[in-house]
Amino acid sequence: MSSPPTLKKIQPLAFILNVQMTVKTADVPAFLAAIKPAYDAVLQEPQCVFFNLGQRHPINPLTGERNATEADDETVISFSEGWNCTLEYFKEVQLKKEYYGPYQAVTVPLYTKPREFFPILSFGLHVFKFDMSVMLTGWVCAAAFEIVIPEEKFCEYKEGM
Repeated sequence: MSSPPTLKKIQPLAFILNVQMTVKTADVPAFLAAIKPAYDAVLQEPQCVFFNLGQRHPINPLTGERNATEADDETVISFSEGWNCTLEYFKEVQLKKEYYGPYQAVTVPLYTKPREFFPILSFGLHVFKFDMSVMLTGWVCAAAFEIVIPEEKFCEYKEGM
């Protein structure tokens, strides 16, 4: 019988960086083309746990009303990055990586409002990465994904589930 898949435990998150940028909707394709090389490079950094990129929905799902913070021809692009390094390392080392230069040269002029940064310090949740063959007690992982669960809630791998 083959050995069960391994769970790779990543260091606890030190912080999550959330960033919001507002651009003209017509400029979204140029923005995405410019960020793609930096996005790919950031994901290769050993301290980067995740990098999610998306756009804010123009309708508030709680009220059903249009978000008043952007004009009809604007799109708010957001990303969240999870890091397992100190804020000092991130500022003094990570942000000085050369792959940010070309991305910023193209995207910064596209901003219609100042970029907003929201660093969130972690409470010590742990991040586990699973492959699609891993099964947990009560959970079947149908695809590769990341799940964040408190250490005390972690379920052991059970062979034969």
